[in-house]
Amino acid sequence: MRACMGVSELGVWLGFTEEAIQEQAALVRALKEEHGLGNDDEEVQENVGLLLRRKAKLEALQRRMVAADAAAAEAEAASVPSGP
Repeated sequence: MRACMGVSELGVWLGFTEEAIQEQAALVRALKEEHGLGNDDEEVQENVGLLLRRKAKLEALQRRMVAADAAAAEAEAASVPSGP
């Protein structure tokens, strides 16, 4: 992922990441509920680890989105003439 993304690109990445989190959570639930695996099973632990990494990525993207929104608002305010 590029270091410098616009707000709209960040929004797309946020959407992809949120969807990936939902899918990963569903997989972990299925492993536990449908396959009878528990938290001590290696497959569950690996998938929970991936879920946690995806959640951390989402948090980082959300922080970047807040910063990008603030920078865009600041740039817009600076481009508006202050008076006659």
